[in-house]
Amino acid sequence: MGVESTVDAEAPLEAEVRAAYLDGVATDVALGDRARELFTAAGLSDVRTRRYHHEKRVEPPYDEGDLQDAARKASGAGLADHETELRRALGDEGYDDVRRRWREMGREVVRAMQEERYRRVELVPFDVTVGRVPAATGNGSEDGAGPPNRSPGEN
Repeated sequence: MGVESTVDAEAPLEAEVRAAYLDGVATDVALGDRARELFTAAGLSDVRTRRYHHEKRVEPPYDEGDLQDAARKASGAGLADHETELRRALGDEGYDDVRRRWREMGREVVRAMQEERYRRVELVPFDVTVGRVPAATGNGSEDGAGPPNRSPGEN
């Protein structure tokens, strides 16, 4: 994931918080490179993965969602949603420090939006993995992949 922002502190602070969240979460939240292996182990064939990128832009004119996001940054509410995971990774003092810096950055975002000089681009890569289920046998179809062959009028 990549972030570019006209607020200098935003991109590095988001990267720091994202890394802390991943360290503090109690489960592996990223399937990642294991998807192909798991699909193959499940018996799928012709397994392929393709990477896509979703781009989210924030620029004037700002919509209501953009304004709400900025307010959540300035208040620290966005971090509070993941406080447990972040405290687990950062400790109490580390969390308090990140929250202070996050709110400071959020206030700068709000100021920049008020002056219509805030721009942000977030590029989120995501992978789609697909595979073929092996053809079933004994269902009456010629290739084993479709419905049984029936004569007209048969149920």
